[in-house]
Amino acid sequence: GMGSYCSMHKKIVTDKTQRLLFRVQNKLGGENWNIFLSDLKKGCDPVYQNQIKITKFFKILGQYNLDITQTDKNEIIECFHLKDEGNVKEINVKPIFEFGKTKAINKLYKSINLEKREDEEELSINQRKLMIISEDDFFKILRQKTSMVDFWKNIRKQDRDSNGFLTLSELSSTFQSFYPKLEGKSLFKIFKPFTSIQNKQLVDYKKFKEYIEDRIMAYTPQSPVRSPYKPEMSRNNYIREAQTMHQKNLPSLGREVRSPSMLRMQQMKEEILKAADSSPLFKASKNLSKVKNGVMSPKLEIKKRPALDGLISPRNKEGGAQRTSNHQRYKQNLITGGKRVFSPDGIESKSKMSQYSTFSTSFFPKSNDVLKLKLGYEWKNIFR
Repeated sequence: GMGSYCSMHKKIVTDKTQRLLFRVQNKLGGENWNIFLSDLKKGCDPVYQNQIKITKFFKILGQYNLDITQTDKNEIIECFHLKDEGNVKEINVKPIFEFGKTKAINKLYKSINLEKREDEEELSINQRKLMIISEDDFFKILRQKTSMVDFWKNIRKQDRDSNGFLTLSELSSTFQSFYPKLEGKSLFKIFKPFTSIQNKQLVDYKKFKEYIEDRIMAYTPQSPVRSPYKPEMSRNNYIREAQTMHQKNLPSLGREVRSPSMLRMQQMKEEILKAADSSPLFKASKNLSKVKNGVMSPKLEIKKRPALDGLISPRNKEGGAQRTSNHQRYKQNLITGGKRVFSPDGIESKSKMSQYSTFSTSFFPKSNDVLKLKLGYEWKNIFR
């Protein structure tokens, strides 16, 4: 019924359906299972004895009060359908008739359950009285054989699509056939880290092969006791280290180590600084700055301008004595050029600044006469 599917898809669908039939068989028990098979035979087509209508099949299945979801029904139809023959109303139930007679299938699905989670797997193991095998015991069994060449050849033959994946059931059955001591053991936890992200039923056996080879090569029978400082690598740590192996293999470079280009740039920088220090222009500028710093600027000459007294109002004269210390400090900075004056003469001269001009230039005598003349014109215009 699945001729249009690839071999990997066929295996997945077949595994799902056989697992479902295994649950149905366990729930019905041996006697009711035989009654169910006889009811199916009665409902089959008289000419094509292994074909039955889909509606009639689920009607018979519903008589046994089984918890069958719509997803389960779709998987049964997908596994047993006859669409390739142009028949969309019937299914081929011959695998169901053969299911109860095949002990190998029961044995296979007793050892491993495909889509169970880890906690559900532990529960099923306890119910079926299967033993959980540890990684150490697993590798001890593998080390008993000198070579695994034949084993991996058999694995590659089963991978018909050559995509590097096998189902959990295929891989488990192959291990049990090559290593009889693994029979009755659950390998689910050992396979789990290597399952596909998209489909947990598929195992990447190539990665699993690399992991097994590394573990076997690291095993030294002369020193079976592990060093407490160098514990044996677990499979999860192995996967993490495999992803960052190229980073671990890189040499650890100190901060003082630089690339040749960085060293050349540093060397050029030092050469430029040395050339600048030895330059005559740089030396001359240095000497000039020393001379400038050593020369004292001459004191400003402050001259009194009695002619300006008439321009200062009496209010400004009275307010000059009430100025704050901050304002006086600001005026003092203007006089001394921003430098502090500690001499009493400097302090005394600062207190009289409300009556003096700031600089003695030839501009101020002329400006006094001009101001008087302009003020005279203004007063005349006002009184007119």
